[in-house]
Amino acid sequence: ADIITISYGLNEINVDIGDSTSSDNTNLWGAFNEVLGWIMTNIPKAKVGIIISDGWMPTRIADAEKAIAEYWCVPVLDMKYDPQVPLGIASNAEGVPQVRPNTSSLAQSARNSVFADATYHPNLDGHKYRSTFIETWLKSL
Repeated sequence: ADIITISYGLNEINVDIGDSTSSDNTNLWGAFNEVLGWIMTNIPKAKVGIIISDGWMPTRIADAEKAIAEYWCVPVLDMKYDPQVPLGIASNAEGVPQVRPNTSSLAQSARNSVFADATYHPNLDGHKYRSTFIETWLKSL
């Protein structure tokens, strides 16, 4: 593999975070430690990146993934909070629109209305829209 992206933790709302010493893959740190350790050992030349999803991603998990990325020296595409990422689809676990801090609710509503389906998952236009900045990020790896 030349490029490997990892994006998990999105639906694991109640997952235990763990810590950098964890080898237990039932918690977030342990799962990342197992996967990233394997990649670094077996495919050391691979370009690796972590993608943090947008609206559904709980903040505590997004923050932990940033710490994990820093620990493993892996770039992050933070689709939830990075101001360089165009406003994406936002919703919390209950399906209620959730905007980034200090962003226009009108902008968020307008984006959701064209880029998300009724369950706040990306629709075809949403996937096309986000593919542009994901592709740019992938090229930066």
